[in-house]
Amino acid sequence: PRETLERAVQDFGSALRLNPEYVDALFNRGFARLEIGKAMQTRGVDPRETYREALSDFDAAVARNPSYWMAHANRATILETLGEWGRAEEAYLAVQKVIGSRPDVLEALERVRKAKGGGGK
Repeated sequence: PRETLERAVQDFGSALRLNPEYVDALFNRGFARLEIGKAMQTRGVDPRETYREALSDFDAAVARNPSYWMAHANRATILETLGEWGRAEEAYLAVQKVIGSRPDVLEALERVRKAKGGGGK
């Protein structure tokens, strides 16, 4: 439920105040925010601000640990959802660099490249 996710965001924020370099707390707070955003979107509420907050957490996680492929993947998902095709492509390429050419990553790259070619950002 949303209350549980919001509590998780608060708890991970508390952990980060104690240790700002705690990469797993950054990732998990971002993931909780991502899930809140998805729930908002399902209810027809604009999730962009929540997605941007999640993106900020994932950005910080990959800045501290460039091989954190799940953070790269979540960045890519958010950027694709926001229609930021060029940045989404870069994020999927970062995933590919860390974990190799998996079919799901190749499909995502094809999807964002197609969207990007259609006049996306």
